[in-house]
Amino acid sequence: MSPLVVVVLFFTLEVLGFNTAKGGATTVSFLNGGWWDISVARIKEEVAKNRRTIVTVQLGHNDRHHSTKEVMAQDLAKMVEDIRGLGAEPVLVSSLVIRDFRANGKINDVLAPWVNVTTNMAKERKTHYIDLHGASLKHCEAIGANAAHRLNDGPSDTTPMVADLLNSNLGLIGINLPPIIPNRELSYNIFHGISSY
Repeated sequence: MSPLVVVVLFFTLEVLGFNTAKGGATTVSFLNGGWWDISVARIKEEVAKNRRTIVTVQLGHNDRHHSTKEVMAQDLAKMVEDIRGLGAEPVLVSSLVIRDFRANGKINDVLAPWVNVTTNMAKERKTHYIDLHGASLKHCEAIGANAAHRLNDGPSDTTPMVADLLNSNLGLIGINLPPIIPNRELSYNIFHGISSY
């Protein structure tokens, strides 16, 4: 996942979302492949309408295979500064956990070093941060391997989530991104380790 442009219309209590993500992207390929230009155009369009524009940026899964942590940090810094320069609000989001369970029921957290890049960048740039990784790790361990693997897109594909279950992922973001109206039932289930399908 990559940038999601969220527009908040205060007077109508309406929230619009524009997904400019590119599956399989790294920070490098997103910036150099023209996808960032698409995001920037959408951000400019919404800011020009005098709308509060929040841009979530979630990268890291693919960077761990095709890039370095240093390059990822530089690219995230550029995105944050570009977003601010356009008059929008950046929100860095850590990557969804890879649901690779050990025999003891705990997740083998291979993404932790890449999550740290996002966490550190949020601190360094003093921007909003949503720890989707931590929340999804806690949630998946609480519901256990069998329930967590129902999220898989295939028998061994433990990274993405099947479309029907994406609400859990969006709920983890939504409950951490005011002023979106919370889904109390979904929030309760997430915080109490209850599967929500």
